[in-house]
Amino acid sequence: MTNLKEINSTERLLKVIRNSGPAPQGMSQLGSKSEAAGRTGFARRIVDDVRDLSSRFALRSASAVGVEVEDGELRMVKMTAKAGTRQVAAVCRVELPSDMTQESQRYPAFLREQLCRHCGSARGLAVWTTMPSDKVDVWNLKVPALSGAELANAVYWTAKKERSFAEEQFIFDFEVQGEAGEPGKLLVTAYSAPTATVERLRETFAKSGYPLAGIAIPAFALQNYIRSGCLDDQAECTAIVDINTRFTRIDIVRQGKLLLSRVITAGLGSIMEEIAQGYAEQARANDSHFKAPPLNMQQAEQIFFRGLGIVQEPKPEAVGSELTSQEALELAAPAVQRLARQVERTFDHSLRIMGNPQATRLLVKGTAGLHQGVMDILSGHLGLSPEILDPFASRCRLMPTAAPRRATDKPALAIAWGLALAGDRWTPNLLNTFAGRESARKRKRMEGLATAVCVLGMLVAGGFYTLERMERFGLAQEVRALETRFAAAEQGLSRHEMLSLAGEISRQRNEHRDVQRKLLPAAAVGELIASVPPGVALLGLRLEPGRDTEGKPLEGVVAVTLEGLAQGDPAARESALAVYLLNLQGSSLLRETTLRRRDAGSMEEAALRFTIATAL
Repeated sequence: MTNLKEINSTERLLKVIRNSGPAPQGMSQLGSKSEAAGRTGFARRIVDDVRDLSSRFALRSASAVGVEVEDGELRMVKMTAKAGTRQVAAVCRVELPSDMTQESQRYPAFLREQLCRHCGSARGLAVWTTMPSDKVDVWNLKVPALSGAELANAVYWTAKKERSFAEEQFIFDFEVQGEAGEPGKLLVTAYSAPTATVERLRETFAKSGYPLAGIAIPAFALQNYIRSGCLDDQAECTAIVDINTRFTRIDIVRQGKLLLSRVITAGLGSIMEEIAQGYAEQARANDSHFKAPPLNMQQAEQIFFRGLGIVQEPKPEAVGSELTSQEALELAAPAVQRLARQVERTFDHSLRIMGNPQATRLLVKGTAGLHQGVMDILSGHLGLSPEILDPFASRCRLMPTAAPRRATDKPALAIAWGLALAGDRWTPNLLNTFAGRESARKRKRMEGLATAVCVLGMLVAGGFYTLERMERFGLAQEVRALETRFAAAEQGLSRHEMLSLAGEISRQRNEHRDVQRKLLPAAAVGELIASVPPGVALLGLRLEPGRDTEGKPLEGVVAVTLEGLAQGDPAARESALAVYLLNLQGSSLLRETTLRRRDAGSMEEAALRFTIATAL
């Protein structure tokens, strides 16, 4: 697995990351309109086309279900795929029992029951889920245009420079969105999530009998929703405001690329708290001697959404039932305006600080988007006409076969819808981060290499087997020829034939001796050089005819004289020279080997000059 702590790129890359300055010339060429940029863009388009094609083939028989647990209910969308087109097979919203949470021991059984009832068997079903946005940290980076492990290292250290996260407690991953609009730079969306939360989700679904195929954060689920064609994304830049009970998430997307994702603490819960607080203040102002009962969150929500068919209508005797929907909106207006101002500041930060295009389209997700008063306040502050995020009314290729049963299904099921569109090749997965994908890629490469080695070994073995068969065939031919000759010579060989055979054998023997005599010096020289140990250097090699003690030449004997140096300290020199002598004496090509001369020299020279005599 790629170790993100270790930078294995060049010093030039380190300088770019540490200084956060402009990319060097080599990097800037990647983002310029040069030939290299053209090749890079063309290669990226080819990769995207291949991924799209492979995903279409993968969709022929796959089924996927997106599961989200939010606001005390279980939301599921199941999609099937036929001939490269996804179809919505089922949608489901089930309220959790009042005494049950995702940490309850009964929750896996409840999850299994609902999945089995609405989605069928777990066989062949890819299950994707998400986690609350307030538990995920998402931010955008600009890094040098690199690839592979170098890109992972650049993203990791740049992210570490901007945000601090403990690797033991958080999972870190990223997705490359594309060119950042600067020469030699890439726009990357980085995110981190608690490891404990990820493991808890994995274990919960495993206990339910529906193991997870992936965990995607809500921002990437909406990105799937847009990229799949569910949203008419002709606008230059689209902002999606998800008003949740505990928080509000703001996503800015352009042409399927996530430019910004931010979570603010204001949400529908803070609006309901504002209504309860305003009602209490009104009650105290109308009658200082009468203490009105407090308005709880459920009652405030019933009053705020009165007449919209979203929640249960308040009973006549309920606290606050005398308030009209307009009066509830007036009480909630300060909280909604604060929320709108925070969204406006986020838009301004995206435009002025991050350099993103200005949002020209506003989509609102969540139950609050069904209230026209909330939409009017957002429109007044942001200068845009907000629309409700409705996957059922989208002009897309999903051909929905399941219609929503209530008004709140439209905004509530968008995240589960995007999860059902997820895939490991196009959706960042907390169960399969970039480090895991890089490790799998290396493992696949090693498996391919091992396969290639096995195939090569089989080919070599087959070659040897073929050669052996050919040699055996040749020998069989010779045996048959000899048998034929012996059969023809039943009366015995004549003197002339015997002399001819003896001459042929003698000739072949002489040829073999000539070849041996010619190759012996070359083989011996190779043996002499290969036997040289470390610390020994040969200065000269002389071959001459061998002579006896009287100076007469010896037939078939070649005298060899070696001159060399043994370097190092005295002990190392002696040891190296002794090793060389032992190597020569152990050679089967050499005769007796003797040390003829040795000259230790001075201490400054640190070398031992020697002469060795041997013979072939």
